[in-house]
Amino acid sequence: MSANEGSGLAFCPRLHGGKRQDLTPLLEAESLHKRFGRQIVLDDVSLAFDEGQLTGIIGPNGAGKTTLFNVLTGRYAPERGRIRFAGRDITGSSPAAIARLGIARSFQAMNLFEPRARSTTSLSPCRRCARGCTTPGRRCDATAR
Repeated sequence: MSANEGSGLAFCPRLHGGKRQDLTPLLEAESLHKRFGRQIVLDDVSLAFDEGQLTGIIGPNGAGKTTLFNVLTGRYAPERGRIRFAGRDITGSSPAAIARLGIARSFQAMNLFEPRARSTTSLSPCRRCARGCTTPGRRCDATAR
């Protein structure tokens, strides 16, 4: 991921009381650089997120998205650059220290349940009557009335 692929935001302008103000972003990364051996994965990446902002980071496989999240959450330390949360420098902090601030990543869980036969996985409490009338092929007692 190169600098051209980052958001390029440095500050979040706001209107407040008719005056324009520049607020420090809640989470800001500046000029991040990360490499693995000779492979440069993050090259001068800067981005910023304001409180309450919802943002997606998209790109092809191998673009550096996971590495970026790992650097932001402390799993990897950047070779260069700074990460700030609420104005406080958290660059190089442990994942546990960063998580205590409320910054964490989740992992995509492809297998939420153990593999089972379809008849087993379709058995769940009935939504209409909240009873266990979920035998496959049998109508709910509540709908028969």
